[in-house]
Amino acid sequence: MVRLIPGTITGFTEADRAYVVWGIVVKDVIYVRGDYVSGPTAGTKLLRYIVPAGRRAYILALLADGTASASFTLSWVSNGAPLVYKLRLPGSGVVSYVFTGALNPDTPADSGTEIAVTINESMPLDVYKIDMRIGLV
Repeated sequence: MVRLIPGTITGFTEADRAYVVWGIVVKDVIYVRGDYVSGPTAGTKLLRYIVPAGRRAYILALLADGTASASFTLSWVSNGAPLVYKLRLPGSGVVSYVFTGALNPDTPADSGTEIAVTINESMPLDVYKIDMRIGLV
């Protein structure tokens, strides 16, 4: 994350307290931390975040931690349309998904909607955790 220098991008001042994150000017970068979930069933939401009123959200990075391989669905709503992105944890351990830009540069999550990560299959003997970095505008 690079702090915006007044005058370097037309139309923004120090008072805007904006940041440039992978080419997107955002007001806040937040970290959403999930809990460890033991034995999740298919469709269990491992992480959910409600976009604050009056804001839109870009998905900047995800961290998946688990004891076995699994697939996940990241879902959000942009311009009223539901969108999904499929993720895979290839084996036990931690995988960091850091996107070269935001995952959704043209489709930020709408104000008041949910961004969620759901596990796609039942994993009765395993433990998973998802963390996410979000840029708010």
